[in-house]
Amino acid sequence: MPALAALRTCAQSLRGWAVPMGVVVPAGTEFAASGACADLAHRARLDILTDQVLEFAAMRRGGASAEAVQVPQLSV
Repeated sequence: MPALAALRTCAQSLRGWAVPMGVVVPAGTEFAASGACADLAHRARLDILTDQVLEFAAMRRGGASAEAVQVPQLSV
């Protein structure tokens, strides 16, 4: 993991975006019928990952803010 952290630091210092937050979801993690992760800690990490990916996509699309991207909220 130190190599990935070093690579991320280098990319960020060059104003780059190396990778979004890494999220590990164990195989036994349960999901609700709606698709939401039942584990609150994992759900929070997945929300962060989703926000980062959508923010990057918005920047690539031409500068729209991440808030402008409509993300449906899943309920448990």
